[in-house]
Amino acid sequence: MKRVTEQEFGVHYHRDYISRLLKGLGWSVQKLDPRAIERDEELIQAWLRQDWSRIKKAQHLGAEIVFEDEFGFSYAEPVSFTWAPKDQTPQIKRITKYRRETSAMVALTVSGKIYKRHFDGSINAEKLIVGLEHIRRHVNKPFILIWDRSQTYRPNLVKAYLEKHPEIHREYLPPYAPELNPEEYCHGNVKRRMKNGVYHSKSEIRKNLDKGFARL
Repeated sequence: MKRVTEQEFGVHYHRDYISRLLKGLGWSVQKLDPRAIERDEELIQAWLRQDWSRIKKAQHLGAEIVFEDEFGFSYAEPVSFTWAPKDQTPQIKRITKYRRETSAMVALTVSGKIYKRHFDGSINAEKLIVGLEHIRRHVNKPFILIWDRSQTYRPNLVKAYLEKHPEIHREYLPPYAPELNPEEYCHGNVKRRMKNGVYHSKSEIRKNLDKGFARL
């Protein structure tokens, strides 16, 4: 920051003073919010103005609105630094057998319900259909399924299933706009709370995921 100030404005400040100066101007240290370079901001705003307004009207016709997403869970890295006696490096043991081997498909309704289905490994077309059937049984009425444009949704197997169930109406989110899907915030919250946990099996991971979603 000191170097940037000198290069851009020709002003020399001690590095310890710059932080006080920025705080006085109403600035704060913040974590960057990464956004994909492929995002189309105009398309996102158009979806909010037009598509979302149209979708919300379906509630008056008795249809449920369901936001869907999938995620995988990985073991958190152990803490890098801690206190210990000199020359006695502490060790943390963990089982890596199940690393990146459990996934979940989650649906969040506008009425405030969460439906979840666990899977071994990554979610493919066959597992996606199992998850859709799980959602369909629990919602138990026509619903609008809002999801992203993942390749998982495109195989003929998935298309054939959806054709058999006209009570499931699909709507797509704009590309590279995860912030429009409120379910992203749900599983993000659950995963953050589990970040520093040490789990010895998939069942332990799923048990804690279930607790997290039950809390929500």
